[in-house]
Amino acid sequence: MAKVYQFPSKGASVAKPTPIKSEVELQLRSTMNLLIATYKESHKGLEDIKKEIKEMDGTHFKNGKEVLKQIKAMNKKFLKYGVSVGGYKFLTFEETEVIYVNANQLFYIGKTEADKKSYTTGNFIDQYNTYKFTLILDESLYHIIDERMQELSITIKTLENTKI
Repeated sequence: MAKVYQFPSKGASVAKPTPIKSEVELQLRSTMNLLIATYKESHKGLEDIKKEIKEMDGTHFKNGKEVLKQIKAMNKKFLKYGVSVGGYKFLTFEETEVIYVNANQLFYIGKTEADKKSYTTGNFIDQYNTYKFTLILDESLYHIIDERMQELSITIKTLENTKI
């Protein structure tokens, strides 16, 4: 009798085992995912702040203490998302311009550049606490926020496309 050669059967295809990733690689991936989530949250926060300050433009304040409280609140919000604002502009009911500069924490007050005087926070409260103020936001503030949002978008896209 003749022997019949039997070819090996293909059998059930065996899935290739997934390569075991090193602990360092897993930690790096986890850190990148955390960074991406944090940057996305910051981007959304900046979008919310942008909407909020658009609504705040033209807001009236009853006295100097309210102005100072608002400045501190806005600075806190901006710093949370890495945005540095040079200062804020207010007008009094007499059209006197009040500019607050964050760098030196001084108020510059006057109707023209020539008659502007500087005041510390305490002096400002003492002399102008009974005045009413209107917040005037400069377009450069929106530009600063837009730039920061664009930086975050680029960073997010770069991290998402990074292969480990």
